[in-house]
This record gives sequence, C-alpha cells and structure tokens, in this order.
Amino acid sequence: MTDSTTLDLTVSGTGTAADPYDITGTVILDPAPPGGGDNLLQAGPDGLFLECEQVRGCLGAGDGAAYDPADGEISARLAFSELSAPHLGVAESDGREAIRQLAHGR
Repeated sequence: MTDSTTLDLTVSGTGTAADPYDITGTVILDPAPPGGGDNLLQAGPDGLFLECEQVRGCLGAGDGAAYDPADGEISARLAFSELSAPHLGVAESDGREAIRQLAHGR
C-alpha cells in the first residue's frame, strides 16, 4: 500500500482471524498552499468541510462575480468591454444600462 499526496494510509494487524488487517487513512492538508494564504479546507469528525463564510469574499474579489455581504447574494459581474453596446444592438450611451439590466435578468 502506498500513501498519496492527499492521503496518509496506515495498516495494522497481521491479517489473521485473531488480528485482522485494519486500514486507516488521514487526509493531508497543505498548511501553506502554493498560491499563498490559508488552506480553508478542514478535516472534521464527519469528513472534509469548508465554511461558506470563509469563501464568499473570495468569490467577489476578482472579475466575473460579485458578492453582497448584506444579503449573501452572489451574482455575475459583466465587463462592459467584453459585452459592448454594438454587440447588444444599442447606442453606446445606452450600453451600460443594457448590460446592467442583463446582469439583473431584465
């Protein structure tokens, strides 16, 4: 049996009826992820878990998604440069309003 980079396996016992093999595994979590920051994934008694509160802020940190901490809503954040007014068939002055309405499903 071989350990992996994510699971540390342990075998005990001799394989007899009186002393059967007992195989256990412990999840290996990197305390210092290569991208920096903290590893938010945790191991608990019922398995691996990730707290939503720890992740929500990350979702709105870059382009493409927005997170509103007031109501917990995650929404798409469209970039005007990628969905420009000419592609929507509207005048440039109306483009931003058209994109805002698209983003809100109107």
